[in-house]
Parts: sequence; C-alpha cells; structure tokens
Amino acid sequence: MNRETVMTPFLRSTVASLAIVLCAAAPEARAQQDPFALTPTLTGQAVFSCNDLMVNGNTDSAGPAGSATNQGHVLTNGKITVNSNAKVDGTATAGPGKPTPAPNGNGQITGTRSVASATTPCTPINLTTLTTTLQAQNDNSRVPSGYLNGTQLTVNGGTLTLPAGTYYFTQLTLNGSAQLAVSGLVKILLNDNNLNLGGGVNAGTSADPALLRLYTTSSNLNFN
Repeated sequence: MNRETVMTPFLRSTVASLAIVLCAAAPEARAQQDPFALTPTLTGQAVFSCNDLMVNGNTDSAGPAGSATNQGHVLTNGKITVNSNAKVDGTATAGPGKPTPAPNGNGQITGTRSVASATTPCTPINLTTLTTTLQAQNDNSRVPSGYLNGTQLTVNGGTLTLPAGTYYFTQLTLNGSAQLAVSGLVKILLNDNNLNLGGGVNAGTSADPALLRLYTTSSNLNFN
C-alpha cells in the first residue's frame, strides 16, 4: 500500500494557516467528482493522520476563523507526540491501542486526551492518480519569478502571493518568517517528503484558511 498524505486547512507553524492529514490512500480509493474533495472527518480536524504524528518546536494548531477557541483538534490512527513548545489547541485522539496522548517538556494539549475505539478510514483521495495528472498539467506558470526552481518552491523571507490555481511541487520550503499568501483557492500537491517550514512562517490566511490546501505523498511530516 502506498503511503500518502493530504493537508487541508488549518495548521499554524508558529502562525501558519494549514491543517494536515496524513493518509494511506489505497489504489482502489473511490473516485469522486472533485478529486480533491475532502470528507467531514478530515475537515473537522486541524490535523488528521493515518500514521504516527510528531509535533515539534513552535507549532500551534488552531481552529477555523470564527470558531470557538480550542478547536485545533488532532486525530490519528497512530501515536501522537507533542514535544518542546508545540501546542495542540484542542482535543488529541490517538489510534486504537496507542498510548493516551501526553505532551513532553513544555508541550501543551488544551483539550481532552483520548484513544479512539476504532480506526478512521484513510482512503479519501487517490493521490497516485492526482500526481500523474498534475505532473502533466498544472498552474506552476502562475508562480511569480524568482521562487520556483523546476518544481521546487522556496520562499526565504518576505511574502509570496500565489494566484488561485492548482500547483505541483516536489519541494516546498518557507524560511525566515516567510509569508505564503493566496489570492484565491490554491491547491498544492507536494510529491515528496520535502516540506520544510521554519520558525515564524505564515501560510494561508486566518480569515479563510480553507483557501490554501496542501496535499502531499509524504508518509510522515515533522514541523519545527
């Protein structure tokens, strides 16, 4: 089974408006009218993972704009590890048979900590099919000059605003308090493990975090 990852709004790396879903998409994953469509099970969480999830450094989950506080929920089918100054601003639910989530050091979990009684289905999107499609046709030509090297996107400080579109990258790096803004609905497929978010970066918009959606074929992600 191919290990694949989907990211949907809303996660903050220090202040980043992305949410993460780590999934194992089976080859027979069901077809959908919109190949990027996400189920309520996924969109109801700040982070959903089919595998173990580790949150490090100054990473803080947060709920969608306009919601009550403590809505940055984390749900996995694996183990949850919250280290250092990381914060889960909501509930933390680990997979069946896994340890009850507990923060290490200065880590925080503000909501209920629990272990699920059953696993959550992990076949929301067939990323293998999407990868093939987006390698051939994407909106990478809309990326402003100076940021894209082949299919590797790097923002070293300052602000990059992506126009509405669907993008295909094999590396995404935000450093030095970089800002990744969007001017409409932006969908990014990251076909690799190369997601690098440095401290103080900001991705998306808190007014409508759903405008930035990041899907990745990586089997696990660490935020520092």
